[in-house]
Amino acid sequence: MPAICAVIRADTVCAAHAPGSRLTEELLARCYGVSWAPVREALRLLESEGFVATHSNPQARRRTGGQGRAQRG
Repeated sequence: MPAICAVIRADTVCAAHAPGSRLTEELLARCYGVSWAPVREALRLLESEGFVATHSNPQARRRTGGQGRAQRG
């Protein structure tokens, strides 16, 4: 799960996923060639970091403001 989370985070930061775009578990699983379970866990972590906002159905949207709590170094 850490690998898929890092890839989705990186794609979010570099705007591969446009702000406000709909990110379903199914779409992301297909895009990255993984099952939905690691995508779901990655989205939960990315929500806690401020990168996405999840909704009651299995989708998330890329937040429009800021870049989450990306580690800067």
